[in-house]
Amino acid sequence: MIRKLALITVFLAGCASQEQKTSIEKTNEGVKALRQKHFDVAIGKLEEATKAYRDNHTAWYNLGLAYDGQKKWEDAAKAYEQAVKLSSGDAMYHMHYGIALYKSVIEEARKRQARAEGKDPTEVDMQNVDLKTANFDPALAELETATKTNPELFRAHYYIGRIHRHNEDAQKAAESFTKAIEANPRFGDPYIALGELYRRWDYTDEALKVLSQAKANVPGDKERAELLFALGMAYDDKKDYAKAIEEFSSALEADKNLHKARYQRGIAFVRTKEFTKAKTDLEQYQKNAKDEFTKGVAQKALMDIMAAQN
Repeated sequence: MIRKLALITVFLAGCASQEQKTSIEKTNEGVKALRQKHFDVAIGKLEEATKAYRDNHTAWYNLGLAYDGQKKWEDAAKAYEQAVKLSSGDAMYHMHYGIALYKSVIEEARKRQARAEGKDPTEVDMQNVDLKTANFDPALAELETATKTNPELFRAHYYIGRIHRHNEDAQKAAESFTKAIEANPRFGDPYIALGELYRRWDYTDEALKVLSQAKANVPGDKERAELLFALGMAYDDKKDYAKAIEEFSSALEADKNLHKARYQRGIAFVRTKEFTKAKTDLEQYQKNAKDEFTKGVAQKALMDIMAAQN
């Protein structure tokens, strides 16, 4: 998409005013820096482009992408908003605007919780952020506009599913995750999200089916680690600990720093009475873990192992 947009700006340069030509030149310089992940340079060039000609929606869109690269979601949302205003029929603009709005809400909730707990925002686990009062409606509106314009935007469907899940509408969440999978069977995140929903409903066989499908379809290594972990958890739910251990091991092969997989494998080894292997996993987990609750569970399991071996 970045390459396509850059080519369009070059094509338009022949019939543009001097302000537009300057804006186009700066946009292309910014896009080049963005491709190289030189985000600060990209932001500087793209801001110059928007100042030279404020109606350059391509520059605003790529400025949003550059802020995305720095995880500055609020700044990204402001840039995408301008792109949407200038080119309201572009589904990609709406999708990226919606995702940035969604991430801005999450980040603000994280900061608010950090202030309440006297912590740095980086110390607040994203899994434990309180989103009860979060307003995802603006993000949802943009994402739904994107999918109405282009139903093949799988990431938009995925984030719509996440919003429905936050709003505790499991049925709509499942429908959106399914649409994301249908639009791109090689994208792993919606499989994981749908599998987690099925696990929450105690539909273990359905979770295994979805996550096994993901294992067959999703390429990559680290991209697969989370879904292999999720598959291991589904086997663990079914009390098929041998298969669970197999999937946790595969997840660790894909990402050796996926510590939760080592913890779960250690617990599964305890259940299969493979105490030496369990001890190795749980001791290694304790060296790297940040979650105090699971560290405590690991410590108790290690004490039980010692008691069983004496």
